[in-house]
Amino acid sequence: MVDMKNGNPKDGIGLTKAALSCVPIPPLYECALAMMEGSLKYGRHNYRAAGIRYSVYFDAICRHLMSWWEGEDQSPDAKVHHLGHVMACCSIMLDDVLSENPLGIDDRPPETFDTGWLAEFNRRVAELKKKYPEAKEPFTP
Repeated sequence: MVDMKNGNPKDGIGLTKAALSCVPIPPLYECALAMMEGSLKYGRHNYRAAGIRYSVYFDAICRHLMSWWEGEDQSPDAKVHHLGHVMACCSIMLDDVLSENPLGIDDRPPETFDTGWLAEFNRRVAELKKKYPEAKEPFTP
């Protein structure tokens, strides 16, 4: 921590703010490239003017993430990193969620009221791991 008696008084105020210096810059550039492609295709900040449908962005996130997971780093059409697309989609959704006047259509399914489903699922995972204590290593390149 900075000694405020001998340091710049601005440090004392600045250290109470969000530390954007903690965010790695190269991923932001990938996100910006995906956002730029979207702005060229659909118009810059179109999502703020027209609103979004959450399911459309969720589906896009899943497609980009799964394509990346299956070994395709860049989207074939835009040549932009799939994870940059994921970041862009998440940014657009979060931008709407955090907005004072959200235009997005929240078409998520009804909330899962059985709050114990995840605990039960994790219990079943633990059973499988106990059944196979010497699990085989995954095949990776």
